[in-house]
Amino acid sequence: MAITHTRNPNPGVGAFFSSAAFCAAFLLAPTLWAKTRAYLTVELESRFTRTNSVPSDAITGIIALGGSHQRIVEAVRLAQHYRNAMLVVTGASPEDQDYAKAQGFTDGRLVLEQRAKTTFQNAIFSRQLLTPDQHQKWLIVTSAIHMPRAIGAFRQAGFFALPWPVFDRPELDSATTQMTLHEVFGLLDYRLLGRIDSLFPAPSS
Repeated sequence: MAITHTRNPNPGVGAFFSSAAFCAAFLLAPTLWAKTRAYLTVELESRFTRTNSVPSDAITGIIALGGSHQRIVEAVRLAQHYRNAMLVVTGASPEDQDYAKAQGFTDGRLVLEQRAKTTFQNAIFSRQLLTPDQHQKWLIVTSAIHMPRAIGAFRQAGFFALPWPVFDRPELDSATTQMTLHEVFGLLDYRLLGRIDSLFPAPSS
C-alpha cells in the first residue's frame, strides 16, 4: 500500500501564527510586568498602617531606620509628640544624625546607632543598645514599602514593634520597580536565613 504525505497547502501560515504569538507575548510582557509590579508595591505598602490606638505614655521609644531623610523628620516629629519616649536613629547618614541632634532633645532621649548597614543590623544593633523586653512598645519608622521586612526583623530581635510607615518612595517607575524587587527578594532572603518568622509578616492580632 502506498503511503501518502499530506502537505500543508500553505506552509507560511504556521510560521505566521507562531511569529504572531511571539510578538504578542513580547508586547504584552511589559504590561503584565507593570501590573504585577504595581500589585506587589501596593501589597507591601498597605500591609501595615500607622499605630494610633496606643496611649502616648505607653510608647517606650521611636526607632527611625536610616535610608531617607523623610523617615528621620517624621521620627523627630513623633518624638516631639511622645515627650517621654526615646528617639533612636539607626543606620542613618551623618547628615540625618546631625539633623536629629540639632532638634534639642535632652541628654539620654536621643540614641544614635551608627554601625548598621542593613535592616537586620538595624534590629540587632538596636537590641544591643536598648535591651528591650515585651512590656515595652517601640514605634518603628521606615518607608511603607520596607515596613513588612523591618517589623519582621525587629520582632525577631525581641522588640514589641509597632509600625509607623512613611510614604517616601520616588515617583519614577524605574526606582519603584527596584525598591519593590529589593523588598520581595529581601523578604525571601530573610525568611530563608531565619531573620523573620514568616515570609510576609502581618499585623499583630
